[in-house]
Amino acid sequence: MNFVYFKRGSLVAILIATLCHSQFVLADDGLQAEAVRQSLTGLAQAFNSHDAAAFAANWTEGAVYADPANGVELTGREAILEHYATLFKEQPQVTLAAKITDIELKGNEQAFVRGTAEVTSGKEKSSLSSFLAELALQDGKWLVVSVEESDLDPLEDLAWLVGSWKDDGTGPSIASTFAWDAGGRSLVRKYSITEENGEQKSGTQYIVWDSGLGQIRSWVFSSSGTVGQGEWEQHEDRWAIHWTATLADGRPASATQVITPVDEDSFQVEWTDIDIDGDMRPSTDKIIVRRVVAASANSEGTPHE
Repeated sequence: MNFVYFKRGSLVAILIATLCHSQFVLADDGLQAEAVRQSLTGLAQAFNSHDAAAFAANWTEGAVYADPANGVELTGREAILEHYATLFKEQPQVTLAAKITDIELKGNEQAFVRGTAEVTSGKEKSSLSSFLAELALQDGKWLVVSVEESDLDPLEDLAWLVGSWKDDGTGPSIASTFAWDAGGRSLVRKYSITEENGEQKSGTQYIVWDSGLGQIRSWVFSSSGTVGQGEWEQHEDRWAIHWTATLADGRPASATQVITPVDEDSFQVEWTDIDIDGDMRPSTDKIIVRRVVAASANSEGTPHE
């Protein structure tokens, strides 16, 4: 079996093969979001029925499927029809499994879907992959415009952060929102901090995969003038982020931030090894951060004073 052919042949329908059982974000308050979901469900049903004609009908005339890692590209509805007709004939046992990590609507006529996918056919199994799909509203129906597949993005392990969160504890009130950037290759966190005296701060944090170091890294820029960078390490049930920062007054600072997921809607944050210009500070109390809007995460940037 041609593994590349098998892998790319199944990906598109994987977008919604388990839509009803996956966690996702809909950036809309109702009707359009439901219409996107129904169109994706129809696409999956056509795939699982091995109905190539019905499957191809869910794409735009000039739709594009691309797998840059393998140099594969299909352009146009007819090419997609031929490809899947052959796939269904050669892979009669093909089945799908997927996790949708994000669905975002742009205006009333454009939607983006992001997730991870795995496909099996008989005893053979593909590796996990990630995808980004674009859909457009045409003549009252949502159709697939493009799908790009790639090797699994290490940041998918942090996809659960997408959404809005708020610290559940005493002390400063911290609210955060995580979202994918326009290219879908980094997570961007916007946060605000309200101190007990009413003073307010805000900032932006960028989380990316550094392929050179083979590590997740992040940078934070605070309205107070503090600038910091962190290196992420995963330890079974938690993440440890080792931060270094320059405070607004020029003093160096460092600390380790530990993020431990509790369930789908909450996680725990603790700061340890806090060093501000050579002055070691005690670890912070453990704080629970809770989801505010339908899917995301928070952490409180870098040490600040």
